[in-house]
Amino acid sequence: MTAINQFEYNLLHGSSDDFERLHHNYNKMLVAFLGTLKIIKVSSDMSEVLQMTWIRVYLKRDLFNPEFLFRNWLYKVAVRVAINFQRQEKRQLYGSCEEFVQDAPEPSEGVLTRELQEVVQRAIAQLPDDEREVVNSIYFQGSETTNGQHRATVRRARRKLQKLLKGVNNEC
Repeated sequence: MTAINQFEYNLLHGSSDDFERLHHNYNKMLVAFLGTLKIIKVSSDMSEVLQMTWIRVYLKRDLFNPEFLFRNWLYKVAVRVAINFQRQEKRQLYGSCEEFVQDAPEPSEGVLTRELQEVVQRAIAQLPDDEREVVNSIYFQGSETTNGQHRATVRRARRKLQKLLKGVNNEC
């Protein structure tokens, strides 16, 4: 075990002040590493992934083997957290249009009723232009988006649509 690894091992297993020192020593390097991988494309997502990475490092610190470089272990944890974050974002992003409408009919019951379709279209029309364009391209034209800004726009639009369509089944 090298002196540097022993230092990191002691910091991992020491007090919270020691862990803060470890965070201070490696955080900028971790940001640069994740930035070069281009797994996380939105800066607000980057800060969330960093926070989740440091939490995971703290919770799993007993798994660190001081015979290996701490930096490599940290990078491995960060990559796994980032990939899991992206998977979770995709699941949230690519929900079906029917989830906007509570108690929508099952596919076996047929397509959304004409009145319900009109209500959904009116709600979409109330969205700002950028959100409306992204929602239409993804849900009605079948496009996929890999752009981080579009993903954020879709999340905002979905939240607004959910508010606009809350309880809409009772009206139709």
